[in-house]
Order: sequence, then structure tokens, then C-alpha cells
Amino acid sequence: PIIFIIDSADEVILSKVKNIAPYGFLHKPLIDKEFFPVIQLALYKHETEKVIKEKNNELFTLNSKLEETVKDLESANAQLQEKNKDLFHKNAELINTYNSYESNRARLKSLLETIPYGVFECNLKGNILLVNKSFCNIMKCKEDVIGKYIWDVLYHVEIDNYIYIKFQEICKSIDRAHSFSFPIKLENNIILVIQIDCFRNKNSNNEIIGISCVLSDITDRKRYEDLLQLSNARLLEAQRIAQIGNWEWDLK
Repeated sequence: PIIFIIDSADEVILSKVKNIAPYGFLHKPLIDKEFFPVIQLALYKHETEKVIKEKNNELFTLNSKLEETVKDLESANAQLQEKNKDLFHKNAELINTYNSYESNRARLKSLLETIPYGVFECNLKGNILLVNKSFCNIMKCKEDVIGKYIWDVLYHVEIDNYIYIKFQEICKSIDRAHSFSFPIKLENNIILVIQIDCFRNKNSNNEIIGISCVLSDITDRKRYEDLLQLSNARLLEAQRIAQIGNWEWDLK
């Protein structure tokens, strides 16, 4: 700290030393009562200014860090806003996809309930997971067949374990689609001939997880085919007899 000793405190002297910023002035002649208080005040002021300077430096450092933190927060906020925009658009897309899915699901459900063909789905154990109304109407059963084994609902009139064997063949086969027909007997002793078209269901890993099937009542068609075969057989027999009698008659 600087202390000036001066003879007088006129304006000329003060103008010369004010830029130096002294900590005090002592007037000649020096008096002990004035000397020590001025020295002590100068030292106290110097120490105080030193502490203030250190605190200011700390505040400056903290302020710099705070400004960097604010910039980082502003950058993070900008990125968050961009992500929020992306999430908003993706959410809107998901909502549209879900609405489309629900609409397609409703149409598919309506289609399943109105088509004249029975539809059922099984897991790999053979448990029925889904049936539509036409399946129940054809099989004369209720929807409580859910969970039952398909071979307990469909059973061949003449061949035991026919459906079980077919089910195992389909699961092990490399072909995606299978079709077969056979006679079944309902609880009221009515014999039906049904045709089943099966398709294997796979997951995203290309693993077989179940089988979807379409069931058709082809009893009338089978009856007409049998009648047509019988009629053709009779015509061929008539042709054979006619040829024996030297008739020129060829139905082929």
C-alpha cells in the first residue's frame, strides 16, 4: 500500500498523485497520533481490497462456468425440442397406424363372422385358439371349444387319430399350405364331409408358432361328385353293352 507524506494538500499535489490511488496521506510534521491510524487503515484497506479481488476472481470464474452451463442447457433444450418434435411425429404415426390396425382388425373380424367358411387357429400343441361363427355352425358346436384339442373336436368316422396324425405331419412338413378332406360324425349322428385348408403361422424369426385353417362343408359337392361318377360309370357300361350289340355309340 502507498502512503504519501506531503507538506500541504493543495490541488496541484492532489492532481499529481490521484492517479496513483494512494491509501492515505500524512502531513508534515508527522504526529504519532495520526501516523499509526493511517498506517493501520491503509493495511486494512489493502487486505480488504485483496480479499475483494480474490472474491471477484472467484465470481468471474463461477460466472464463466455458469455461462457455459447455460449454453449447454440451451443446446440440450434445443436438442430436446427437436426430439420432442420427432416423438410427436412418431406418436402421430403410431396413432394413425393403430387406428388403421383397429379399422383393419374390425373389418377382418366382420369378414370372419360373415364368410360361409369355418376358420380356426391352433397352437403347436393342437389347442384351439380361435374359431368363427361359421365353424360353430358347421360343427354344431359352441365357442366353448376354445382351448380344446382340435382332434377332440374333429374326428374321422373310420380312422382313429386321423386329425392328430395330420396335425403332426403339417407341423413337420416344409410346405406352407396343406389341403385334405375326410368324413366326420357330429353329435346328432349326421355325417359330413369336410375339407380343411391349413397354413402354418410363423413369427418374425421364421419359427412355426401355430396353424390357421379354413374348414368347408363339401358334403353336397361330394354327393354330386359321387353321383356324377356313378352316372359316368353307368354311361360307360351302357356304351360297353351297346358295342357288344354292334352299336356305333361312343360317349367318350
